[in-house]
Amino acid sequence: MWTIYHNSNCSKSNAAFDLLKDKGVEFQIINYIENPPSIDKLRILCTQLNNDIEAMIRKKDDGFLTISEQWNAWTLDQKLEFLSQNSQLMERPIVVNAHKQAKIGRPDHTVLFELFED
Repeated sequence: MWTIYHNSNCSKSNAAFDLLKDKGVEFQIINYIENPPSIDKLRILCTQLNNDIEAMIRKKDDGFLTISEQWNAWTLDQKLEFLSQNSQLMERPIVVNAHKQAKIGRPDHTVLFELFED
C-alpha cells in the first residue's frame, strides 16, 4: 500500500495524486493539514527521506520565517515537534511506496517515478 501526504489545494500534490491513479497503485490519502502526523510518524517519514528534515519543511512560508533564526540551533526532536504542531508547513506532496521508500514531489511530480523502480 502506498501513501500520499496530500493537499488538494496544491497543484504539485494534485499531479502526484493523478500519477498514482494513472499507475494503478493502491494508496491511502492523508490530508496532513486536517490530520497532522504525530512526531513518531514524522520521524519515520524523515528516515524514509534519508534523514532530510530540511526538505520536509516549507522554508519560504511565513510560518517558518518567524522561527528561521532558531531552526538551525534546534535538535531533530525540536524540529519534528515544531512540524507536528505546524503541519501546514510540511512540504508536499510526500509519497511513500509499498517498500517504505519516500520522495517529495518537488520540483514536480516526475521525481516520483523513482519510487516505481524496483
